[in-house]
Amino acid sequence: MRTRVIGIAAVAILSTSAGSARAHDGDERSRQTVIRSRTFTIAKGQCPQLPADVEIQGLGLERTITEIEGDDGDLRGTLLSRISGTATDNVGGRYTFSYQLQFRKAAPIPGMGIIVDTFRMTGTGVANGFSTFFRAKVTFDAGFNPVAFELLEQAGSPFQCDPL
Repeated sequence: MRTRVIGIAAVAILSTSAGSARAHDGDERSRQTVIRSRTFTIAKGQCPQLPADVEIQGLGLERTITEIEGDDGDLRGTLLSRISGTATDNVGGRYTFSYQLQFRKAAPIPGMGIIVDTFRMTGTGVANGFSTFFRAKVTFDAGFNPVAFELLEQAGSPFQCDPL
């Protein structure tokens, strides 16, 4: 999970360097959208929320929007990543899933922001209604690199069960 947060922030850094543009005198705004295919597997026995003999595989489409904006050196960053798709399990279940990672509001650079991460599946199998959630404080350096991560709240074993 911490790797995902760091990875998302790294995408934010790389994607914003490609799209910088001036909005007004002294104001800067950079927006980057990345769309890509994503797969996941929740292995048998990995998630305590699921029966030990159930494995789930999913395929979806990720859409991540990163924005950096500011004026006169006062920069703020935002991130919204959504993944939706379908999944199946090894005992005949079929599901749709949705995942989202976002900042609650723009984070100052350098500074701290609150991220919210959610994952949910609905469908016809034993994992119907399966979900995870966490909220965390992430501290960024002047390059929008995460340097600290503090978990504030969680539900549904996200560090074992959230596959994305």
